[in-house]
Amino acid sequence: METDADLKRDVEAELAWEAVNVAGLKVGVRSGVVTLKGSVEAYSERCALERALQRINGASAIRLDLEVKLPPECRRSDEEILEAAQDALRWHVPALADEVRLSVDQGWLTLEGELDRAAQRKRVEEAMREVTGLLGLSNRITVYGGLSAAAFRRSQAALTF
Repeated sequence: METDADLKRDVEAELAWEAVNVAGLKVGVRSGVVTLKGSVEAYSERCALERALQRINGASAIRLDLEVKLPPECRRSDEEILEAAQDALRWHVPALADEVRLSVDQGWLTLEGELDRAAQRKRVEEAMREVTGLLGLSNRITVYGGLSAAAFRRSQAALTF
């Protein structure tokens, strides 16, 4: 079993491979729980760091305490972010574009809707990673496990007395 010091060294080595400036980030490990603190300049960087931490063997849990601090040239209004997110959805997952509702509030994008598969939910979220100006994302898409949303509601209604 790795010590916390070994795990921290593994985390720092993995982060060094990412195309993200990690100089200002702090890595902490305690009882196998990896914590990454600091700020990044884009939501896509936050996502890249999260994926890097998920590749680490030996971590019992991962905690991200990362703030997205956009440089001035990357700041966008909520309307601009929404338009870019809609474009990304239509471009990357066109078959799902009509199934997902998007809203933006103070730079935070919310995804809502009902999809059949978890993989679809994940693809929609992944399509949003590169949207310029995004500070964060809340994925509230419901997955109905192969049942259509309408079939799921019918089955729920049938069970209600």
